[in-house]
Amino acid sequence: MLRTAEFCFGGLIAMFLLVGRWSPYRLQGILHVSFWYEPRFYLTFAIVIVALIIMGLRAGGSVPPVIQRFVVWICVLVQLILLYMIASSLWAPVPEIAIYKSYELILCCIVITAVAVVLPRLHPEGFRQGFWIAIVAICLFLAVVSVVGQLHAARLSALGGGPNAFGRMMALLCLGCMVIGSQRRRVWVWFWFGVWILGMMLLVLSGSRGALLAGAMAVGVAFLLLRTTVPKKAVVLVSCGILAVFVLNVTEIGQRTIHQFQSRVVSLTFERGHASGRELLFEQAVDIGRDNPILGVGIGGFRAEIGSPYPHNFFLELFAEGGAVAVLFAMALMLVLVYFLWRLRRCPDPGMVGALVLFFLFAQFSGDLFDSRGIFLTAMIAMLPRYDPVPRDTPALSAVHVETGAPHVAANKPAWR
Repeated sequence: MLRTAEFCFGGLIAMFLLVGRWSPYRLQGILHVSFWYEPRFYLTFAIVIVALIIMGLRAGGSVPPVIQRFVVWICVLVQLILLYMIASSLWAPVPEIAIYKSYELILCCIVITAVAVVLPRLHPEGFRQGFWIAIVAICLFLAVVSVVGQLHAARLSALGGGPNAFGRMMALLCLGCMVIGSQRRRVWVWFWFGVWILGMMLLVLSGSRGALLAGAMAVGVAFLLLRTTVPKKAVVLVSCGILAVFVLNVTEIGQRTIHQFQSRVVSLTFERGHASGRELLFEQAVDIGRDNPILGVGIGGFRAEIGSPYPHNFFLELFAEGGAVAVLFAMALMLVLVYFLWRLRRCPDPGMVGALVLFFLFAQFSGDLFDSRGIFLTAMIAMLPRYDPVPRDTPALSAVHVETGAPHVAANKPAWR
């Protein structure tokens, strides 16, 4: 029962990250609907219910106290950012916009609180399995839908979502394939290689340059953090390279990928320097922040002042709408997060650290605070260190001590897997 609840909890967190503002009405081209029709509203309740079940089944903590402190610190800083932005609705120029955006951040606060309370009680491996299986299953479904229905579109998307969000999901698909493929038998390795290459091609075909940069960096970081030998990594790189060259030159989707890369990256970005108007939005966000340097203009103020939904940059949105106070909270979160990850450098979770890199970099080019929920959630989840799996009947705990980085041995205790 407990393992099932942990697995479901990981799957629900993955779904909350993926679903965003999507609703079935997106299939009809209707973007804005009542929250009753949005899956994120019901996912929030489901997360809270499963969290209560886990708390009832396991009262004590199952992770080291130092990890619990890390999670608490990150949760507090994240909640300070979100609650301050919600409070800024008191001086926001347009109450209707402020109320809607505050509702989104309240959902984030609820989910983040549930994760912070439950993480110390989790068996990390069960949670991770549920998370990554849900990520791969949903993203692979969206990949198939896009290939079947929109392969010849200028920019790929799926089920009424935007190309940028689709690109981010394909980057998550690549990360999930790396995580799951590294834990499965060799007979499945080539399957996950193939799915990984498909995800990378669809990432390029989405046309999202921000997602492509963030995805490439995230996959690279996760690959470097994988706990395997350098020769094995070299074999994987060479094998993926040969398979990718074959697919790109032989298949139709490969030819379209090459054309899209040349068009969107080489020509549009490097040769013409086109940034899709991001530079103007950045300048406008800075101007709004200068006019309201301490407290900001209030949540939703950028849309009220400029007309564009958001400036497509995490820090600039905080500066424009929350002022220096919100930026200081965010910088404190970043510094604490880097310090904690450094403390865990000998036993990091490659997948979650890669996902954190993905969400953080993507938030600098696209999305608003609600779209940045991946930063807040993966920042806490990445605090769970990765331990070497050992047989359950082993009398010693073969792991890495999170305080000193030295091998930690606890006699007559079961292995934490």
